[in-house]
Amino acid sequence: MSLSRSVLVGLALVLCTTAWAGCRSEERDRTDGDGDADGDVDGDVDGDVDGDSDGDGDGDPECYEDIDIVFVVDVSTTMSYILSTLESEIAAVWAAAAALDENPNFGLVVFVDDVLVANAGGSYATVEELQTDFHNWYSHTSSNQQTQSPASNTDWPENSLDALYSAATDYSWRDQNLTLRIVIHATDDTFLEHPASFSSGIQAQHTYAETVEVLQTNEVRVAAFAAYIGGMSSDQDVAVGFLTPYGGQPSIPEQTSGTAFDIDQVGSTISLADAISGFVIEEFCTPYLY
Repeated sequence: MSLSRSVLVGLALVLCTTAWAGCRSEERDRTDGDGDADGDVDGDVDGDVDGDSDGDGDGDPECYEDIDIVFVVDVSTTMSYILSTLESEIAAVWAAAAALDENPNFGLVVFVDDVLVANAGGSYATVEELQTDFHNWYSHTSSNQQTQSPASNTDWPENSLDALYSAATDYSWRDQNLTLRIVIHATDDTFLEHPASFSSGIQAQHTYAETVEVLQTNEVRVAAFAAYIGGMSSDQDVAVGFLTPYGGQPSIPEQTSGTAFDIDQVGSTISLADAISGFVIEEFCTPYLY
């Protein structure tokens, strides 16, 4: 890592530490404290004695060269406020990523019961282009329609799993060994898994386990903005899989070196821009753990 990169990372960490510490909903233990099985005494998991978890013994954690961020966003009717907030705050996130990688890449996947990989799976050339798409999908939320299918959206579960799977496989990620790959997932509802179908007749194509596996294989970290309570009467547990375990399996963020936030706190106790920027900065020099 060059001196200029070190300075940038250090400055970014100082600027974001306070905001980031206040908005995380859960904390992952990235070291072993030293209750590990690697045979060293430094408290990390890499087998050397320098304490930086990168395995090279030089005491300097290896940082990524590139940053790719894909937003995977539920565009059903109740998500208008998140799309509006993303439109207004994405410039701050772009700037935070650009402080670490002068050319960060951003993509977008939207979903209801169906899934659309926006911009043909490519990266947006400018923040203004991404803002425009956020605005267009904000307008779409008032229609109660799918992203492509003519069927109406009349139920509450949405197709998070297929959207996450598509983000992992259909976006044009850069080199896995050099790139910090992040998905920002936002939904206020639960999901169905294959072979179940939504009331629209659209069938979920992937299971929970399949989705986790493809995210892990492609080393994609998921930062999820999700709700604890939702559904038709706003009294159903919709946290499973994002904020809490699902079917005896750890949450998707927990299994992908990610994190999770309470989406209902966005705009009050959580700044969307600060939360996303803080996660990007924290992960920039952190190895993928799965």
